[in-house]
Amino acid sequence: MSSSEKSFHIFGNQFSQKVIPLLNDCKNSLKIMVFDWRFYKKDPFCSVQLFNQAIIQCYNRGVNVEVISNTKNTIKTLKEIGIKAKKASRKKLLHSKIIIIDGKSLVIGSHNYTKNAFCSNIELSTYINNCQNIDSIINFFNNIYKQND
Repeated sequence: MSSSEKSFHIFGNQFSQKVIPLLNDCKNSLKIMVFDWRFYKKDPFCSVQLFNQAIIQCYNRGVNVEVISNTKNTIKTLKEIGIKAKKASRKKLLHSKIIIIDGKSLVIGSHNYTKNAFCSNIELSTYINNCQNIDSIINFFNNIYKQND
């Protein structure tokens, strides 16, 4: 998949295959909000871990990566790498799943970043290139990110 496509749907186990090329094209910023995110260090070639490596590669090439998640171990892992990561507030359950790429494109849908979501569950997400009204979604992310200082 090319990040120049207008938009496309991501069904079930297509997530890594379709999203990793988008991450590889990311130049400046990545904002990620997800309910559940796992690292599978003992299974480096599983689709989730390949996705995780693409996120780390973004960070390593200078992309500003900011994350909000409910998963405490993932927050710890990301912070150890140097990625800005915050655990969502306990006051309300964070259930959103979004990736904002370079402040203009969006992956939004039901996928968590887990083996079940990538391989077993019935999931659907959508990629929108040059998303209209993305500013409201960026503000949504930034407000939640600031609340969790």
